[in-house]
Amino acid sequence: MKLIFQKIREGLASILRTIIKSWKWFFVRFKIIKFSFRLLNNKEKYTVYLLMVFIIFGFYNIGRKNLLDITVPGPAYGGNYTEVVVGEVTNLNPLFYRNETELEISSLIYSSLIDVKANTIENDLIKSLTIDKEQNYTLILNNDIFWHDGKELTIEDIEFTVNILQSPLYNGPLKGILNDVVLEIISDTGIRFLLPTKDKNFAQNLSFPIIPKHIFQDIPLTDMGKGINKNQIVGSGPYKISEITQKNKEVEAINFDAFRKYHSERPYINKLNIKLTDIGVVGAEKFSKINNRGMYITDQEMLDNKNIKNHYNKFEIYEQKQLVVFFNTEIKPFNDKKVRRVFSNAIDREVILNQLGEKNGRLISGPILPGHFAYKEQNVSKYDNLNLIKQFDNLKLNLDELTIVTDSTENNKRVAFEIQKSWEEFDISLNIKELNSDDLQQAIQTKEYSVLILGISLDTDNDQYPYWHSSQIENGGLNLSKLNNQDIDNLLENVISSTDQDDSKKYLNEFQDILNEEVPAIFLFQPKSYYLIDKNIKVEEEYFSTKMDRFEKINLWYIKTKRVAK
Repeated sequence: MKLIFQKIREGLASILRTIIKSWKWFFVRFKIIKFSFRLLNNKEKYTVYLLMVFIIFGFYNIGRKNLLDITVPGPAYGGNYTEVVVGEVTNLNPLFYRNETELEISSLIYSSLIDVKANTIENDLIKSLTIDKEQNYTLILNNDIFWHDGKELTIEDIEFTVNILQSPLYNGPLKGILNDVVLEIISDTGIRFLLPTKDKNFAQNLSFPIIPKHIFQDIPLTDMGKGINKNQIVGSGPYKISEITQKNKEVEAINFDAFRKYHSERPYINKLNIKLTDIGVVGAEKFSKINNRGMYITDQEMLDNKNIKNHYNKFEIYEQKQLVVFFNTEIKPFNDKKVRRVFSNAIDREVILNQLGEKNGRLISGPILPGHFAYKEQNVSKYDNLNLIKQFDNLKLNLDELTIVTDSTENNKRVAFEIQKSWEEFDISLNIKELNSDDLQQAIQTKEYSVLILGISLDTDNDQYPYWHSSQIENGGLNLSKLNNQDIDNLLENVISSTDQDDSKKYLNEFQDILNEEVPAIFLFQPKSYYLIDKNIKVEEEYFSTKMDRFEKINLWYIKTKRVAK
C-alpha cells in the first residue's frame, strides 16, 4: 500500500513540475512580446490592434458559421404567456364546470385517463388501453404521476372520481357517461371498465378528468363545485395555480406556474396568466400593444386592426359546435309538427348570419356537422314572407306571448332579437329571457321553456344520442326538445352498437331525415372563431383544431430558444 501512495505522490510531483515549467515558458515569452510592443510607434501599434480585431472577428465568424451549419433553433425553458379570455369563472372543479371558460381553464390544471382528439385516442395518465371481444376496457396507469401538491396519483383517485360520477347525488355536466358501467380494480396500476352492452364510442367517455381523493374525500358531494377555493384546486396537469385575483368576489385573473413534475414533457413556458374580461373592455389597440398574448375572438374590429395584423398570427377554426333553436315539443303550440314547421320557416337563417357577420360561421341544415362521414345536407325552405302569412293564417293560432330563453352571450342575444323581429311580422309576440349560467343550467334541467336558443358542443364523432334519444329527456338529460321518437331511438342505439362505418352512416342518414321531418329544432349555423397569438409564441397550427382543445399541447409552446444539434 505504501508503494502505491509513493507512486501517486511521484506522479503528482511530476505533473506539478511540468505545469511550473510551462508557466515559466509562457511568462518569458509574454515579457518578450510586451517589450517588443513598446518598440513600435503609435501607427504600428494601431495596425497591430486592427489586425488582432480582424483575426478575432474572423475566428468568431468561422465558429458561428460552423455552429449554424450543425445546429437549428430549438425550444428553451422560460418566458411568460398571457391569454385574454372572454367569460366568467365561478368554479374550477372539472366535474362541475358551468361554462366553456371553466372547462378550458380546468384543462390546464387536470389530466384525464385518455384524450380523444380528431377521432384519435391518445394516452394521458395511462400507458396502455386494451379492449376485449366484449368491449371491456382495461387500462394500465403510468408510473410516477404526481399531484401539484407532491402526492402521488393512484388508482384510488380514479376510483374516487368514478364513484362521484356514478353517484345519484351527482348532477354535473358529465352525468350519465358511466351509467351501468362497473369499475374493477385489477392491480395497483390496473383497472377495467365492464360495459353492460357493446358501445364502440365508449372510449370517449374515458376522457373525464381525475380529481384527488385526498383533497375531496371529506367534502360532501353536494358542496363540491361551489365557489373558488385555491386550496382545493390541485390537479396533475401541465400548470398549477399560483395566484387568483378577485374583485367583488369575481375572478379577474388566474396565474399559473409550470408543473415541473408533469408526467408528459415539462412545459417550456414558465409562467402562464389568464385574464378574464369583456372584449369591449380590452379593445383592439390595447390588446395589440401587449407582448406575448393570445385570444380567441370573433370581433371584426380586432381582425382588421393594423397592429393586430402586424404582431399576431391568426388561426381560423370551425368549432365543434352548432347554434340551435329548440322547440319544447311537449308544450302547446309546439307539440304540433305543422306549427313547428311554419315557425321554422319564419326564420331567415341567412339574414341572422349576415347580422352576426359572415366571418362568424357557416349555415348548417341538420344535427351533424360538415366534414363528418355521415353528414347529409337537408332541404331547408327559403324564407318567403307572403307564403308564410298564409301558413300562419291557416294555423289559426290563438297565442299569448311566447318566451324564448337564451344565455347572456352577445351572439345569442342578437340571434334572439332577430328571431323576435321575424316572428313579430306574423303577429307572434315574443319575450326574450336572458339567463345567467346557474339559471340556464336549471332551465335545462327542468325543460321549463317554450323555445330555447343554445350553442351545443359535439364530440369529434358528432354523437347524437345525448341530444335526441328519449332516455335523455328526464333527470337533467340533454334532449332539449323533449322529442320522443321510437324510430330515432332505435337508429341511435344501432349507431352505438355498430362496428361498421357504412352501417353507421346508413343509420345516421335515416336519423337526419326523420329529424328533418319532425322539426324539433332549427339548426342555424356552425360558429367560426379566430385565435390571435403573439408572433413571439412558437406554436404549431395543428394545436388549434378547436377552441376547446387549444391548451391540449400547451406544454410544447415556447418563447425562448436555444441552438440544438440537427
